[in-house]
Amino acid sequence: MKDARRGVPLAATDILTVLVASAVVFFVLAFGAKLVEAYRLERQNAVLEAEKASLESRKQTLIKNLDFVGSATYVEKIAREQWKWARPGDKLVITTYRYVPASSVGGPVGAGVGEQSETQPSWLSWLRRLRSLFDSL
Repeated sequence: MKDARRGVPLAATDILTVLVASAVVFFVLAFGAKLVEAYRLERQNAVLEAEKASLESRKQTLIKNLDFVGSATYVEKIAREQWKWARPGDKLVITTYRYVPASSVGGPVGAGVGEQSETQPSWLSWLRRLRSLFDSL
């Protein structure tokens, strides 16, 4: 006759130990992944907060700049610098430059390229020297 005792070959405590260990591993993995995700989100939140602070600072700078651009001071500054406008009563100084070639006929005697005459300013001789350097290129 066959053995009448048929059952599970393991004790109940062994089965319970395996089930508890499996549940613990499952919960550690599930909550560990959530903890890692929470840590990553905290770091991303810190980066975004820093970027937000930087953008707020830039916004304040742009608002101040916008206030300045809308003022009469800015309009006057642009009119004077870019459009060369002047107010009534301002004295204008207009500089003009006259090019005198080095080999001009009827020029002063002894006033060559490297020499300076009494009527020729020193900066003009330097300008000629620079021009001759660029002409040779």
